[in-house]
Amino acid sequence: MNKRIDQEQVFRIHFQIEKLIDANPKVGIVLGSGLENNLKNFMLKKQIDLKEIDEYPKSTVEGHSGKLLYGTLEGVETLIFLGRIHFYEGYSMDEVIIPMRIAELMGIKIMILTNSAGAINCQYEVGDFVLIEDHISLFVPNCLMGENDERFGIRFPDMTQVYDTELICRAEEIAKLENINIHKGVYVQLMGPSFETATEIRMLRNLGADLVGMSTVVESVCCRHMGIRVCGISCVSNMATGITNQKQSYQDVKDTAQAVADKLVVLLSRLVSSLKEEPDLNENQNL
Repeated sequence: MNKRIDQEQVFRIHFQIEKLIDANPKVGIVLGSGLENNLKNFMLKKQIDLKEIDEYPKSTVEGHSGKLLYGTLEGVETLIFLGRIHFYEGYSMDEVIIPMRIAELMGIKIMILTNSAGAINCQYEVGDFVLIEDHISLFVPNCLMGENDERFGIRFPDMTQVYDTELICRAEEIAKLENINIHKGVYVQLMGPSFETATEIRMLRNLGADLVGMSTVVESVCCRHMGIRVCGISCVSNMATGITNQKQSYQDVKDTAQAVADKLVVLLSRLVSSLKEEPDLNENQNL
């Protein structure tokens, strides 16, 4: 689990993908657990089964198909990862962030990270969406540990504003116009794969967390290391342990995510459409 990858592994993987996708998309999307719904208005140009890419870590989680889609969404060249790699699958953090490294090498400037999460904040309801304003990363290893690769970013990247405030405002406005229940909050990533105990949830609430999950934070840190702007969107798939008397189930997580997938499609499509006029899609912006 703690093994380091060969630093050139990412470039070897990128070389294989680049031969299949000869393009430079500017927007990337990661669709999390139960959220792999077809995006309306997405014009597919190329689909890659990442299981067929040498050295690419293989997803072992149901609901994460491990496919990479390239096409246009609302006229914007977009790269979509169907599912992600998790630390709890036994991969190293170096391997978990390979998709983000590949995205940067492909030319991505803005990354939209979605996930299914448990609500700690009692004002949230199952089926709501939450725009991630900040995160707590203390419970998982930092994905930048070890020798720094200057080709991607500096040794000590700033994390003052991980989640792009302009993208948050845009997504919030779109949600209101589309009558989609949305909030803003703080997300905490734990290692998983077991769900949290009620006492752990009380601790996380005292630390200021609104949501809990098993992904996204390390991807966000990696993106900011490379200067990629990040928008994080959580689907409240369940109330965290102890908030209600209901026991936790991954099937419930998937069912809830699938039930609100159409709303997420609308939110993502409108958000990507709003990026057409972004001047910095052609340059790497570090906030």
